[in-house]
Amino acid sequence: MKRMAAIDTVLLIMFFIAWCVLDYRLVQSPEYPNNIHSDDWAFAFVPITTLACNLWANRQLSRPRMVLYSILGTLAMCIALALVVMVFGIPFHFQIGGHQ
Repeated sequence: MKRMAAIDTVLLIMFFIAWCVLDYRLVQSPEYPNNIHSDDWAFAFVPITTLACNLWANRQLSRPRMVLYSILGTLAMCIALALVVMVFGIPFHFQIGGHQ
């Protein structure tokens, strides 16, 4: 569990940095705001990558526990990412010149 929590924390930081980079790139492009949703597909990798890493981190557990813990960890990490984006990402978006 500690390994999974550490991996999820690192992934959370990496995904938030990726969100900031994509947001900055989109806001600074000449097509902004029409292109703001053009890279939304990239965030399908968040739960996929997290679930794969969590399954790997829990590989020593029995299969039902491995799957349950991995799904719960992935869900928690995705919720945490949404909260981090709302708390820190939205002010970042406005600071770099984004608008509603």
